[in-house]
Amino acid sequence: MANSLVVTWMINSLEKDLQPSIACIENARILWEDLRQRFAQGNETRIYQLKSEIYTYRQEGKLVAEYYGSLKGLWDELDNLLESMTCSCACVCGAAHNRLGLREREKAHQFLMGLNLEFATVF
Repeated sequence: MANSLVVTWMINSLEKDLQPSIACIENARILWEDLRQRFAQGNETRIYQLKSEIYTYRQEGKLVAEYYGSLKGLWDELDNLLESMTCSCACVCGAAHNRLGLREREKAHQFLMGLNLEFATVF
């Protein structure tokens, strides 16, 4: 009974022109897998766009706080899309810690590279 309710809900949630192509599937799990395979898209295009924006982003007259805030928004979105490293141990994983440190240094470099030339003497 629950399976048929889920299948009905899934079919009715789709656009009308897609419904005939899956109307014969009666198992919710099989239907879900079919839809997942059809519509699953990787985030690689968006990751590429974000990285490109980050590497070309410049202060260009904005206040430093404004520039940093915008750059941080791009970093946060990128971090959400990238797969996070997880450890199977209960302790702090050295590899994850090292990776995080490298990522933070990379962000500092990206920030500094985008600053106006007037800050070039600071570093």
